[in-house]
This record gives sequence, C-alpha cells and structure tokens, in this order.
Amino acid sequence: MDYNEAINSVEVSFMAARNASWTKAATVIALILQASFIIAAFVFFVLIVHVIINPDTVSGKPVSIYFYGVSFSVNDVAAYTVGGKVSISGVVLYLLYGCAQAIISAAAFNRIYAVLEYSKTRPPFRWENVEKLRKAGFLFLSTVLLQFLLALLGMIFVRDVITFAVNIKLDNAIIGVIVLCVAQIFAQGVQMQEEQDGLV
Repeated sequence: MDYNEAINSVEVSFMAARNASWTKAATVIALILQASFIIAAFVFFVLIVHVIINPDTVSGKPVSIYFYGVSFSVNDVAAYTVGGKVSISGVVLYLLYGCAQAIISAAAFNRIYAVLEYSKTRPPFRWENVEKLRKAGFLFLSTVLLQFLLALLGMIFVRDVITFAVNIKLDNAIIGVIVLCVAQIFAQGVQMQEEQDGLV
C-alpha cells in the first residue's frame, strides 16, 4: 500500500466514524423530541381534567391556568365571554388541540427515529424508509389543518364568547415540507440503487 492509498484509507475511516457519530446524535435528538411530545400530551391531558374539575383556576389575559401552585400561561388562544371572563369551553377546546398536536408530533418523530435507527446498521435507501419519512411529513402538515379545525370548532361550540382567536403557526408546515423533500431524495436514491443492482 503506497502513501496515497494509506491517506485515502484513513480519510474513509474518519468519514465513516464521523457519519456514525452524526447518525447516533440525530437518533438521540429524535428520541428526545418524541419523548418530549409524549410528556406534553400527558400534561395537556392532565390540564384538561383539572380545568373541567376546577374551572375557577382559569383566569386572566392572557389565559392562565393555576395548577397546584404552578401557573400555565396559554398565549396562543384568546377566549373571553361578553363579561370579560375566560370561556372554560374555549380553554378546554384549546387544550384538546394541544394534546392532539403533541400526539401527532410524537408520532412524526417516531417515524424519523425509526428511519435513523434502521440506518445505523443497514443501507438507508429502502422503500420502507421513504414511506416512514412521507408519513412523518404528512403528520407535520396535518397539525396545520388541526389549527384550522380548532378555529372552526371554536366558532361552532364555544358559546357566549366575544373573542375566540387562534394564532395559526406554520412552523410544522415548513418542517413537513422539508421532511417530504428528504423523503423524495430517499426515493430517488432507492431508484438509483435498484437501477445499479439491475445492471450488475
């Protein structure tokens, strides 16, 4: 083995080790995000039960929920009755939306985690990975539709309210589009791999 071959061998080994490190880091981040959204869904569920049982702990502008000495501020929704009090049905509806959004986000990150975990030991360009990424992308996009559904349900079911405003955020839509683009890159990689296998 000459000098150039030795250098190339070292570079390949270094790149492989760095790639494995990045994959491991991305896998851990995806797992942490998944766990965070599961915890968030649980917190939203507990708050829903708390608000239904103790509606007098909800007050203020922006809406605050007092839960055993801890104040949870709800900044993304305004639901106030004609008398200026907080609409409990509006707050419960918003908390249900938050719980649903957290569950959907956890499911999306679960798909991404599965792709990263699969890629640790096997080639990543497989159709099952493409499908998992596409599902993750569509799950992220569905949270935007969930926001519009929240606004619609608020207009229908939240009674005696002078204001029921929802802040529509497009963060998850952007993430969804990026994930779908990555899924398409994976799909092209799979097609190229199949064409190469067919030529061999």
